[in-house]
Amino acid sequence: MISNEYLDSLVQRKIKGESYSSIKEELKSKNIEDEKIQEILRNVDRQVLRIEVNKSNKAKSTEAKIVGYILLILGLILTFGSFLGLFNIGNYMIIAYGPIIAGIGLIVFGYSRSSRVK
Repeated sequence: MISNEYLDSLVQRKIKGESYSSIKEELKSKNIEDEKIQEILRNVDRQVLRIEVNKSNKAKSTEAKIVGYILLILGLILTFGSFLGLFNIGNYMIIAYGPIIAGIGLIVFGYSRSSRVK
């Protein structure tokens, strides 16, 4: 009765801010039964929610990767800087394994999370 293209257009209209009541009125004007309208609106709501959750997950995975790269780079700079004598700390050497491991962990987490997001 309702094509997938029309359902997708309803989803896009809802994402752009159109209210459910105006979509419902449009469906009523097409002489669609109330039960079918409720089913269509549930499908639209489910798809809108899925799209919004995917956007949020994608943003979180990108954020995790950025923070991970920053930590990794800072840890490597600190480690190699102390090894090459760029920091005057006497006969000691700093091995910043904490930020390096945390950075690698966040990078892996970000990429694994982004591969699950469609």
